[in-house]
Formats: sequence, C-alpha cells, structure tokens
Amino acid sequence: MNTSLEQRMISKITASLFLLVFILSVMITIIPVYTVNSLGADASVIMMMGVEFILALSIYFFSFRKLVEFKSRKFSGSTVGLAFACLFAIQLFLHFTSNKLSVPRPSFISILILTIIIPFYEEVFYRGCLFGFFNYISNGYATSSIVTSIVFSLMHTQYSSPEEYVGMFLISIILIHVRIKTNGLIYPMVLHSATNILALSLMKYNA
Repeated sequence: MNTSLEQRMISKITASLFLLVFILSVMITIIPVYTVNSLGADASVIMMMGVEFILALSIYFFSFRKLVEFKSRKFSGSTVGLAFACLFAIQLFLHFTSNKLSVPRPSFISILILTIIIPFYEEVFYRGCLFGFFNYISNGYATSSIVTSIVFSLMHTQYSSPEEYVGMFLISIILIHVRIKTNGLIYPMVLHSATNILALSLMKYNA
C-alpha cells in the first residue's frame, strides 16, 4: 500500500471516529429526559456531564494525543492574548445587551463544572471532534470553522436572543483560531474556562 493511500485511509478512519464521538456526545445530552423522574433534575444533569467528561477524557488521551496535529503544541502569546481580549469584549457586550434575571448563587460544585468540566469536554467535542471531522472532508479551515461554530451556537439551547447565539458563534470562531495557531486544545480550554469565569462574575445573583 502506498503512503498517500494509507494516509487517506487513516484520515477516513479518524474522521469517522470524530463524527461518531460527536454524535454520541449529543445523544448523551438527552440522558436527563429518561432519568429525571427517578434521580431528580440535579442528579440527572450531573450524571450526564460526568458521562460527557469520561467520553471526552477517553478520546483526548487515546486518540488526540496520537495525532500529529496535536503533538507539536506551540504557544503564541499574541494569539492567546488577542483571543482573550476578544472573548472579554464579547462577554461584556452580551452582559450589557441581554436582559438577565437574577439567579441563585452557584455552589462550589456548579462553579467547578462550569469552569473546568464543561470547557474541557466542549473543546474536545466541538473544536476537536466536530472541527476535525469537517476539516478532513473540506478543503480549508474557513468552512470547517463556520459550520462547527454554527452547530456550537445552536446547541446552546438555554439562550433565547439572537445576540447570545451570535456571541456563541463568535466565541467558537475565536477558539478554533487559537486551536489552529497553537496546534492543540490546551489553550482553547484555558480560554474557554476564563470566558466562563468572566460570565459567572458578571451575572446578577439573588441577595
């Protein structure tokens, strides 16, 4: 078997794995629908996130770390710094344009989930698997970035305003740019976590 044919076969296998994992991650999100009556809402959501995290951890360590595009991680201070500034600006824009109601102050576990667990598995599934799949079947980063970001935005069904969905789209575009420039998901994860921390700090909480 010649090298180019072998590379194409590996790419097909990898792309198929990426798509399968992403579809599985979406299916996992419906777990609470079937467990809420027996376990309660909070326990069902925590269980769903736990399963998502385990799946993401598995694909990250057993697949991503073996791929060439994830082996040569490089730090770009200007890229990461500019990305953080843009994410900061987007969060401020969303804060001042959205009509946010007061919400209960989150527990320590909730903060841990929102700032560590969710950023990790969302980066693996969206900027890793979904972007990786579209990147394998398309001719460039532009199409892959746009389609991935549209899906990422639409999957955040807790939002209701067009501004919030546009914000999610732009956040995804920025994180994909960092993922490309740094050859990995570490810096997108850190930036995603920082974005969620900022969002939490800007929220209005019940007295």
